[in-house]
Amino acid sequence: MHASLVFCVLALSWSGVLCRPQITSITQETIVSEGDSADFNCTVKDHGSSSLEWKKTNLDKRDDSEVLLALRDTLNFPDSRYTVKIIPSKDGTVIYHFNIKKIEASDMGQYKLLEKF
Repeated sequence: MHASLVFCVLALSWSGVLCRPQITSITQETIVSEGDSADFNCTVKDHGSSSLEWKKTNLDKRDDSEVLLALRDTLNFPDSRYTVKIIPSKDGTVIYHFNIKKIEASDMGQYKLLEKF
């Protein structure tokens, strides 16, 4: 059974110290079902040199990435179930492309939480 699912952008508010990114808007809609993989992007704005080192962190390490911590808090996916690819852009933003591996029936409720934003 297919369900219309909404994904979002996580925006990072940066003032020289680490802070937890917050979900601010819905930006992409896609359809997934059990057994599918899901892809969505997280865009982080560059707020100055203090964020440059942060953007280079190893996203495979949970405690090194505030973006992944926010994703985990929101979707509650185990670390082993997703991969991340960093895509820098020319306008001072960095896009984190997330791939959620093999959607399970128990995941569907987590996606529906995003529809409330």
